Amino acid sequence: MVTPSRNLVMTLAIAALFPWGKLRRYSESFPKGPLCTPGIIFATDSRWTQMTPSGRTVAKYDNGMKLFPLTSHTGGIYAGDTMSAELCLGRMAHNFHTSRHPSRNIERRAQRVFRRIYSETVPKKEQSKRPLHIIIGHLDPTIGPQLWRFASNNDFRPVSISQQATIRMPTAGEIFKSAVDNEVESWFASGGHPPLRPDEAALTLVSIFYGQIVQPEIDNTVGGPIQVAVIDRNGWNSQTIAAHNGQDG
Repeated sequence: MVTPSRNLVMTLAIAALFPWGKLRRYSESFPKGPLCTPGIIFATDSRWTQMTPSGRTVAKYDNGMKLFPLTSHTGGIYAGDTMSAELCLGRMAHNFHTSRHPSRNIERRAQRVFRRIYSETVPKKEQSKRPLHIIIGHLDPTIGPQLWRFASNNDFRPVSISQQATIRMPTAGEIFKSAVDNEVESWFASGGHPPLRPDEAALTLVSIFYGQIVQPEIDNTVGGPIQVAVIDRNGWNSQTIAAHNGQDG
């Protein structure tokens, strides 16, 4: 296992609220109440890329851990500088476990934690070359699932996410979102049954992630087994799906 260091980066992570878009409207159209079980989906590859200060790739490690359960119904995922990310998420987990009211003001507490840890870990002169992006998801039994995005270049101000979100690699992110939209349309156009649980939808997102981004090698900093986690009313559930280039997954 590689220990995170100042020159290791992770480049792409995906999060989604379930259900989203047309699927949410479909679910809510039934008079007896929503059909879909609400939840949060996280997905990422496993590659850490070691880079020089100039941005040249030195080595790749396909065993990075990028999914972080923070409580039974809260989790985080990151893209960017691995060392500061792990410290930020580790401190956030500690914050949850020591707080008297862990579900209150999650996004504001996360901003304070991330801002402080990042400023202590990454020297100001290196911050433009070592950006950090984090997504936190929390499922509250009374108000449902919530997602927030945080970025070092925006002072880690929380930005609410209402559908799917990708962090880092904007080109790959747009490819992913377009493929997801097409898949949702195909569910309804074919007259088939769309997924009603977040774990079912997660398999679709992982398939798109692998087929549209990892397998075609959109970028050589993305690769290795795909990690996926779902938070639903039963809590956090994660697994690694071992799909590699050139191998049957």
